[in-house]
Amino acid sequence: MRRILRTLFLTMLLIGCGSPNAPPVGFLNETLHSTSDLWAIWTTAQNSVAKRVDMNPMQRFLYGAPANIRAGDARALAALPHQLRVAAESDVLSSVLFAATRDFRADPTGLIACPQPCSVRYAVAYS
Repeated sequence: MRRILRTLFLTMLLIGCGSPNAPPVGFLNETLHSTSDLWAIWTTAQNSVAKRVDMNPMQRFLYGAPANIRAGDARALAALPHQLRVAAESDVLSSVLFAATRDFRADPTGLIACPQPCSVRYAVAYS
């Protein structure tokens, strides 16, 4: 009887320790910003995406491309960060940017490199 109870207890314990559906909500903050600052930035971004999305702000600014504005999606308001890593990224040096694009900007350029599978090579750095 004792063995059955012990087996039942261990089984219940193992079932209860199953993997969670999603990691905890929040940020892995590796910046000088406070976590409350990151939440404020996240909330602002959610509200922006829920209203409308500017698909090509850099192309419009740099090259005068026509605007590509899309309707927002209210589902953005329900999105939460699940252990989203937020870390500092150095600006691309002006010499590297010029060699790659023939576009000259003084240092600091205000741009960061975007790794694949990003659809652009460089994006505006936000702080």
